Amino acid sequence: MKKIKNTMCKVLVMCILITMCTTFGSIDSEAKTVQATSYSSAAKKKTLTAWAKAYMGVIKNSAYTKRIKCQGAKVGLFYIDNDSIPELVISGKDEDDGCVIISYKYKKMRAIELYRQGVYYIPKSGLILNVTGSCCAYTKAVYKLNKGDFSCVGYGNEYYNYERGTSNFWWNGKSCSLSAYNKKIMAAYKNSKGNRDLAYSCKYNYNGILNKLATYKK
Repeated sequence: MKKIKNTMCKVLVMCILITMCTTFGSIDSEAKTVQATSYSSAAKKKTLTAWAKAYMGVIKNSAYTKRIKCQGAKVGLFYIDNDSIPELVISGKDEDDGCVIISYKYKKMRAIELYRQGVYYIPKSGLILNVTGSCCAYTKAVYKLNKGDFSCVGYGNEYYNYERGTSNFWWNGKSCSLSAYNKKIMAAYKNSKGNRDLAYSCKYNYNGILNKLATYKK
């Protein structure tokens, strides 16, 4: 039984890595599609700022519209990086539905989709921490939002070996000790100072976020 669990966990580790890389790599092309179809759809509302028009377009007419309208889904506006434009965050109705973060900069939108809701951020720093996994395999990934673009600062993996009763750790694919693993995460995430939950801080439903954007004042 231990060997079976151990084998399943190894497969799970690979699935987490593949999912994370595929999701992060495909977001930019999807964001361009959203920008092209939705930005112009709200352009008639001249009283709104450009970023508010763009976000309203995403909410009303994009690949994310159906998800936002689901009962239990929440949306919010957060200052993740240090500019004057907040990021639009869509928190799914449950953990498997995930969390989407959308930025607006230079008349373009970019997005990153995280499939579990262990999502944290440090306000005005541009740093995002995503914690995901189950059973015996866990991943902690740190992302950076800079000038509207998302990039991966680094990622760590933890794997518990049922057969041996031990844990193994990797940072950016290289094996390391538990002490080194924790230090690298803290260094990438700036010692977690000011850390806040992101996904669970969203509080608006579909109509609520549209009303918020329509009257938004920084």
